[in-house]
Amino acid sequence: MTHRTYSTTRATFCNELRLLIRDPLCVLLLMFFSIGLGWASWSSQGLWRGFANRQVEFQSAEREAWLSQSTENAHMATHVGQTVFKPISPLAGFDPGAVSDFGSTVFLQSHYQSAAANEPGRDETSLDQNEAYSPAVLLQLIGPLLIIILGTVSIAREKEGGTQSLLLTTGASWHAIVIGKGLAVLVTVLIVATPGLLLFAVPWFDRNSVLPSVDLIVRETVIFIMLTAYYVGWIGLTMLVTVKSSSTTGSFSLLVALWSVIALVMPRVAGDAATYVSPLPTNEEIRLEKEAAVHDANQSSIDIAEANEALEQRLLEEFEVDRIEDLPIDIAGARMIDQEASTNRLYDEVDKRVQRATGQQNKIIDGFQIVSPYLAMRAVSSSFSATDRVHHLDFVESAEDYRRQFVEALNVAEMEKRKPGDTPEERRRFWDRIPGFIPDFVSALEDTKRSMVAMICICVWAVTLCAASLFASPKIR
Repeated sequence: MTHRTYSTTRATFCNELRLLIRDPLCVLLLMFFSIGLGWASWSSQGLWRGFANRQVEFQSAEREAWLSQSTENAHMATHVGQTVFKPISPLAGFDPGAVSDFGSTVFLQSHYQSAAANEPGRDETSLDQNEAYSPAVLLQLIGPLLIIILGTVSIAREKEGGTQSLLLTTGASWHAIVIGKGLAVLVTVLIVATPGLLLFAVPWFDRNSVLPSVDLIVRETVIFIMLTAYYVGWIGLTMLVTVKSSSTTGSFSLLVALWSVIALVMPRVAGDAATYVSPLPTNEEIRLEKEAAVHDANQSSIDIAEANEALEQRLLEEFEVDRIEDLPIDIAGARMIDQEASTNRLYDEVDKRVQRATGQQNKIIDGFQIVSPYLAMRAVSSSFSATDRVHHLDFVESAEDYRRQFVEALNVAEMEKRKPGDTPEERRRFWDRIPGFIPDFVSALEDTKRSMVAMICICVWAVTLCAASLFASPKIR
């Protein structure tokens, strides 16, 4: 960038900010949006931080109840079961994503696989619970409208005042003018977005944060960079349409129509298309299918007899004895372990079919992100906020892994004839051998891999429209 171009860019940038401050209608519009965003941020943060803290308290109480149980043997404890509570991301206040739509608890026991229950939004009447009122959605949905208004006003001011042709006749670079105006719009929108972006600082004061510091930094940085690129693309589109149009009203109408298609119509079409092409079964249908598979397997007495015979033969060879009575373990406990493993295999077969349908839906949604940067931005925002459907499935999967581990550990104790004890202290030590449920989020690196398509779409959107706006020659009256 030459010194002349730099001077023109800086002068245009400063002039645009000065004119914006002097425009009472624009100032009033931006002030109202900033106040509304601030209220949404405060409300959303308080709501989700309170819910997250309650989840931590409930998990602690559940652990204490497990340690204090008076169950007489290890296998019966697998039927007593325990409830695990979904951890809430510290960035849920910024973007709750789909957290409200999915269950927040899972009850774990042997021989049965429970679905996630207690959705936060099920019995909530407050509109604050709705994802549409979250700070992230306001920034990603209403932010482009502000850009369209500010950008259109900026170009229209030059056209209607006749200063655009005067600027160009003085030898001022059109690239520099566009960059200066675009930077002024971008800085203005980011300043107005400050109440929402301030939520990135809140997790650093949270004592119950479930995200490591480095991971949190990466997540917040990616969201901010992608949001800025998303805005840059809208600025480029606004400048391109406005400078190529001879009518301010026509350019504004076209931009609003494009915004409606990109941010409102395409996400709905994408969801309907994904559901039509690859419909997902309901939780009730999945439960019934798993129960039917287990029921059919248990109805075959021949298969059960063959499985028990194979198990007994394996144990006789393992312990080098000739009779079942001579085994140093409880054969009933060994059969329970074998039965649990067989049931888990049946569950996995059903889950694989559901996962294939989910994967097909994700591919369809990824395809629509090419034509809808809003959809791509929502995917990046909810993914790096750890609040999308994929993170919920991660929680369900980790809960199922924990169920299998603690059921197997207790059945092994039953097989080895270990008893909880006679006193509360002995029983507490016995139950404490089963580690508590430690929820975990996948790393930011894994979320980067998952969101790569969306991030590429946003970057291509920003670069393409910026380049187009810089090289588009304006129509001069």
